[in-house]
Amino acid sequence: MTYPEALEFLYGLELFGVKLGLENITNFLKRLDNPQKSFRAIHVAGTNGKGSVASILESILVEAGYRVGKFTSPHLYDFKERFHINKKKVDEQKIADFISAHHEYIKGTRTTFFETCTGFAFDLFREQKVDWAVVEVGLGGRLDATSLVEPDLTVITKIASDHTKTLGDTIAKIAYEKCGILKQGVPVVTSAEHPDALEVIDQRSSEMNAPLYKLKPSEKLKLKAINPDLTEFSYSPNSVGPCDYSSNLIGLHQAENCALALLGIYVLERDGLVVSEKSRRDGLNKVFWPARMQFVNTQPDLVLDCAHNPDGVERMVASLEQIYPGRKFNIVAGMLRRPDFPLIFETLKRVAKLVILTIPEHSGRAPQPESLAREAIESRLNFKLIEDVLEAYRYCQKITASEDLMIVFGSHFSVGRIMKYENIPT
Repeated sequence: MTYPEALEFLYGLELFGVKLGLENITNFLKRLDNPQKSFRAIHVAGTNGKGSVASILESILVEAGYRVGKFTSPHLYDFKERFHINKKKVDEQKIADFISAHHEYIKGTRTTFFETCTGFAFDLFREQKVDWAVVEVGLGGRLDATSLVEPDLTVITKIASDHTKTLGDTIAKIAYEKCGILKQGVPVVTSAEHPDALEVIDQRSSEMNAPLYKLKPSEKLKLKAINPDLTEFSYSPNSVGPCDYSSNLIGLHQAENCALALLGIYVLERDGLVVSEKSRRDGLNKVFWPARMQFVNTQPDLVLDCAHNPDGVERMVASLEQIYPGRKFNIVAGMLRRPDFPLIFETLKRVAKLVILTIPEHSGRAPQPESLAREAIESRLNFKLIEDVLEAYRYCQKITASEDLMIVFGSHFSVGRIMKYENIPT
């Protein structure tokens, strides 16, 4: 099977949909001789920031000399983005060989797209003899296919309202699903702040005898400066005095994600991990995680961000306000269908000259144009609807002065299409 044939097979599995449950993945991993038992792992869940935290941890561990695998989802425009070995995308032939070997079983058991990706990632990490694997949860946690990994550390990032039909309609219910990745006796670090989320995390970690370490930004984290090239902050892990750090990940929220990753490293060091201060600093400054407040030199210049829910959009807008106080921008917004567009529109008003609404190419979850426009009108948003993503982007380029800045945000489908069009590496 060639790589294009393997991709065609994999994308065909999306017809099986999302199945939250562990029977399929348990059987599939058993068929693969349980590769998840062959490496040390960090398991990362949360509503927003989990991919950033996973990439920060990956970068620090690589700088410390470890061989590191990373599994994240979704991808922007290159399927291989999901699977890293030492910060490099997997070779496509490995994907083709894996699907060739297992496609009959996958098809016969109706193993889903994400379950297949998870099985491949774990098998790849074993084959590549990684020292550490950083594994991002796909959806939720409790019934996610990645939950069969056996971690040395669990990470739970910010918890906010998202995927409410699947995970629950309250913060407490969502937190419960995220806490499903907690393992008996395995330490957990969290940046969750919502009282309802913290109550659940406290209770579940106690029940699992999992030592809990909380990041308290008001006490341990202080933002010092932010610009298009750098985020600077000071951070103090527990009793250690504050240290100054910087990262090439841009945003108020990225300072918090960096601090959470540093807290995770600190906890692992207590169990024998060796990471020098230089590795910490170099790791923070060499993170590669595209389309997260990513500034790109185009004509005019461009900011790319995968914010796709109210909490993520608030963080994006707050960072823009910090970097460019008082300025407003032309914005391309391509989000999947969700119930809280009015909240997002209210946030965008703070920094928007014009919002160009567009429709991601996703037949199952794309919003209806008429409904999207109606909500924008009711929100008194200054907007224009251009359904095709590239046409929306080109229009934004046309109306934006060369010395100004465009913002493009939304689903991976929208942002990834524009990145591919502009040949921006992933």
